[in-house]
Amino acid sequence: TSVDGLTADVVGDTISLTATLGGTIGGANALQIDSTTSVSAITTDAAINLLETSGTLTVALAGISSGTGAITLTAADIAIPNANSVTGSTTIRLQPLADGDAISVGTGAAAFLLTQTDIDGLTEGFTNIHIGRTTGSHAITIEDASFRDSVTFWSQGLLPVPGSVAITDGVDLNTR
Repeated sequence: TSVDGLTADVVGDTISLTATLGGTIGGANALQIDSTTSVSAITTDAAINLLETSGTLTVALAGISSGTGAITLTAADIAIPNANSVTGSTTIRLQPLADGDAISVGTGAAAFLLTQTDIDGLTEGFTNIHIGRTTGSHAITIEDASFRDSVTFWSQGLLPVPGSVAITDGVDLNTR
């Protein structure tokens, strides 16, 4: 199937997208995939927006590479089980489905839990890692987490940090 220069081929469980917009999906053309549970490989210079509306969004082995496009992953929970499987040179946003969903980073009890394994799935080189929705009123708990890039936490107020946190590049706490 082809629509406006984008061709989709479906073979079994795999959807292959090919752009004929000058050879890449780029510029203002973001790649948006809704209601997916597992992503095995996406490579583009465009922005990547992945939304899982009913469970955990899992990034499988081959991972995601956005080149110069921003990445946004939205789900009830996110799993990135393989080290260095999400790559980009701009920003990445990891956010729950709703503005009020609690977030745990490192360890914790929130449904939206970013473990150290998930964090290690982000290849060093992002200009910033955003955790939470910009409009969010999240309760965020950070415990025993280590980041290789600058991190911005979006929260409603206090950010409890009961354990150790290591951030190589810098941290921003955006609270309302």
